[in-house]
Amino acid sequence: MDHGYLESTSRENFTLIKCDGVRGVINDGKTIVDADGREYNDIDIVILANGFKTQELLTPMEIWGAREGVGLRRLWKETGGARAYMG
Repeated sequence: MDHGYLESTSRENFTLIKCDGVRGVINDGKTIVDADGREYNDIDIVILANGFKTQELLTPMEIWGAREGVGLRRLWKETGGARAYMG
């Protein structure tokens, strides 16, 4: 499920910064201070993640179909991803 995200990470103006925590945000939200005290300036976007399985929708919930007894996760895996009726 990629809507251009992966392609955008290859651009010259993209820098991925991975750290073990954010200590603070300063300078009107344009500077991030990580857990080790390093500062990253001119930040446009901050994505905080904590281990969620973002590509496994509804995890760990199991949803089974009443008609054929097929699990929703299995159905989505076999049909190319998550879908909704009329949407």
